[in-house]
Amino acid sequence: MFFYLSYMDGQPTCLIEAMSAGLPVVVGDVPGTGAAEFVRDGETGLLFKTPKEGVRKLLKLLKDPGRMKTMGAAAKKYVEDHLTWEETAQTFDNIFHTLIK
Repeated sequence: MFFYLSYMDGQPTCLIEAMSAGLPVVVGDVPGTGAAEFVRDGETGLLFKTPKEGVRKLLKLLKDPGRMKTMGAAAKKYVEDHLTWEETAQTFDNIFHTLIK
């Protein structure tokens, strides 16, 4: 499991790496971190609003190894299916074209 507490991370590479390693993630749903773009709450990991909620979700997940395994597999598949080099390049291309206009 990967518990991610960052409040400011425009490109959460460590989160993507954890997911690609098949780890379920427990992540703060904070604007500006980019976490909510990658984490599907309840599927590839868990999102939380407050630290207290995050700890509760972390402890609950630790008590359920089967759910951890399922979420970790879903996280890995999400990265493999959606965060390819081609998709990433296309996303940046779209951003740059928008900025140029």
